[in-house]
Amino acid sequence: MDKYPDSAAVQADHRNTYLLRLIIAAAAFAVFCLLHYLYTEEMLGDFDETIGEAVRSLRAPALDPFLKNITLLGNWQCLVGIGIVILVMNLTRWRKADCYYAISAALINLGLYQILKHTIKRPRPDSLLWLIEEHGYSLPSGHSMNSIFCYGIMLYLIWRNTDDKKIRTFMTVLLCLIPLLVAFSRIYCGVHYPSDVLAGLCMGLGMLMVMTVLIDEIILRQTISGRRKR
Repeated sequence: MDKYPDSAAVQADHRNTYLLRLIIAAAAFAVFCLLHYLYTEEMLGDFDETIGEAVRSLRAPALDPFLKNITLLGNWQCLVGIGIVILVMNLTRWRKADCYYAISAALINLGLYQILKHTIKRPRPDSLLWLIEEHGYSLPSGHSMNSIFCYGIMLYLIWRNTDDKKIRTFMTVLLCLIPLLVAFSRIYCGVHYPSDVLAGLCMGLGMLMVMTVLIDEIILRQTISGRRKR
């Protein structure tokens, strides 16, 4: 059965789902802009210090190795590797157009992250707080931004191409949990301020919502156009 039946009612119903995603995106971008404004006005000190100290107070010999490894799940190398494995495993079952657009969206998100980092240029927390070595600027947290976007786009592909409810449920829980753990680990490891992490999550979530709407609309239009040519 086709994903998008050629009827005005179904098309309208599908497009109505865009509204919620765009509202989420607008809210996420607004929070990001607020955090950036508060940073430029030097008003984030108490927020970052209070939450940062609370998270770092949880440090323990048994927990340190776990969260050091969790933070690796937000490295671009790990994200690319996981993405390739998932795509290769499902190459013959998933719509190729979905995969191509998802990869393009991920590259756009990565480019935006680099632009934001090098535009804002916020220094990282004092290196005495670090449990791992890092480099570059701090706002937004790239691990947080790229994790929520990339794992989110993977989940989007799974929902578009898989009907199995058990797989959908399991992957939803897993792929929503990983970005949150990665974000927490960045504060725990002392390489980001809490506001960096929150800003990264908001920008990544906003981009995810916008990009999935664009992908859905492009594929919907292509499907309708293809039918009309028959």
